[in-house]
Amino acid sequence: FCDIFWAEFQVLGDESSEDGDHSESSCGSESSYGDWILADSLDVKVMSDTNSGRSSPRKADADNVDQELVSLKRSVLLSATKHDLFDECEVSHEKWCCYPEDEVAVSLGCLRNGPGGAIWCMSLELQNNGTQAWDGTEIRCCYGSGFGCPTMKIPSVEAGESVVIKMPLTIPIGCEQTAWVMCEGEEVFGPAMVLRAIDY
Repeated sequence: FCDIFWAEFQVLGDESSEDGDHSESSCGSESSYGDWILADSLDVKVMSDTNSGRSSPRKADADNVDQELVSLKRSVLLSATKHDLFDECEVSHEKWCCYPEDEVAVSLGCLRNGPGGAIWCMSLELQNNGTQAWDGTEIRCCYGSGFGCPTMKIPSVEAGESVVIKMPLTIPIGCEQTAWVMCEGEEVFGPAMVLRAIDY
């Protein structure tokens, strides 16, 4: 997928010799190792056939692939978040998170005063705002414990459509923070979705 470059290096002997005999700079001499490292002049010839004036078929194919990758893009927009909690619990969406509310990370809220070990349900409405369908996508924990839900499969979603997923979560004991990202195979896209739980 690239041009071939060829270079030839020739090591010259010690030109300061009065009789012009360079035999002591040969590989067999005791001083030859240091002589060729310290030699001031090296005869270097570089030749490259770059097919000047002609378009490389490989480059043209790569350009086409790049255009396809630009037109097909996976992306996600968190449209809504809902927490089904106990009466004594509350979720705030104050700007507690140290991350900016942008493409890097978004907040799923901060759970307060939840009884440790209890189960609650978090619903997320996710919109496919990219140009490529989700097929085999999952939401995967990338930080923390995932509150008992490290991963969840997401059904196929066409570009422009939305899906609601319900994640069963376990309230941690003490203060903890966790985050999930959208994945399809080894590809990660969209912002990290961060959820925090505190016991005060």
